[in-house]
Amino acid sequence: MSTLLPLRFAWYLVAADGWLLYLVAPILTSFLQSAVLACICLPPSGRIARKAPRVGTRLPWITTGGMAIVGFFSSADSDLYKS
Repeated sequence: MSTLLPLRFAWYLVAADGWLLYLVAPILTSFLQSAVLACICLPPSGRIARKAPRVGTRLPWITTGGMAIVGFFSSADSDLYKS
């Protein structure tokens, strides 16, 4: 009977973790998408940096800044600007 208590407690922890993951899923989705995009873009940016050292060091920064600006303006809620 004493081994049932830790097993039941473990199931409660699994259920609580699942519930917490369900609650923060909308937030974690953007981080997961960013990680996938970073993994996809890393090899091409490395090749660019090796081929053209001067342009290659600036191009990833310009691209990242451009994507941040586009992402900021595309995610802005349009209801905020309606009067």
